[in-house]
Amino acid sequence: MACPAGATSLATGTASARHNIHVYQSGDPEIERHLAFCAFLRADAAVCREYEALKREAYARHPADIAAYCDHKDAWISAWRVWR
Repeated sequence: MACPAGATSLATGTASARHNIHVYQSGDPEIERHLAFCAFLRADAAVCREYEALKREAYARHPADIAAYCDHKDAWISAWRVWR
């Protein structure tokens, strides 16, 4: 899957405080998908912690390759399509 189609991703910060910012064109349907996924994570603390651990693992394995980082998370995200 890599990162969402149509999104521009900006990684900024330091190794200890890194942020990824997703920018979409107005009206892009990926906005709703992204917001639904965020709401899904906020609704379940255990799932949120699991996803956090996955993101940390993905970053540890692919610190300079955003496509590989996104691909690393794809199977987990696809398994939780209930939020869509």
